Amino acid sequence: MDDTVITVFGEQEDSAIGYNPRYPGRRSFKVKVAFISGTAELVHMKLYDGKTASNGQFLDFLKETLATFDKQNVIVKGIRADRGFFDEKLFAFLEDLELSYIVKAKMTANVRKIASYLEETNQFQSISSHYAAADIRVPLPSWTVARRFAVIRETQEPKESGSTFRFMNTKRL
Repeated sequence: MDDTVITVFGEQEDSAIGYNPRYPGRRSFKVKVAFISGTAELVHMKLYDGKTASNGQFLDFLKETLATFDKQNVIVKGIRADRGFFDEKLFAFLEDLELSYIVKAKMTANVRKIASYLEETNQFQSISSHYAAADIRVPLPSWTVARRFAVIRETQEPKESGSTFRFMNTKRL
């Protein structure tokens, strides 16, 4: 699952001024897309006005996507989505359907605390010369249940200070 901003030039119907990283303040559309991993087949896409956030109307989009598979007798095992879709309502929906998921997380203050805790308690295990990984079950403050965070730490070259963290949330255990 992903989305992207499509800038329009002019006053196209149903376009709107919203988040547009390339042309701030320009009218745009937001398109949500669903692909099959591995084959890159486009399964579903839908156009929204430029004011629509990544997770705006996403559950409806996901339900439409899953219905497409139901009609074709295809079994969906899970989804992978970008950080704009990081939302407890989405996770609860997928858990109710018993679908696995991986969703990147934004580097919020709470996520930073998780990464710092893993670092301070030496829980990272090296997986290569530049990467280390750790995981932990934790509830974010507004969540009703704890979920598993798989944390991947990438060590930068010496010219840059520190490390960066990349986060993925997987199906709760």
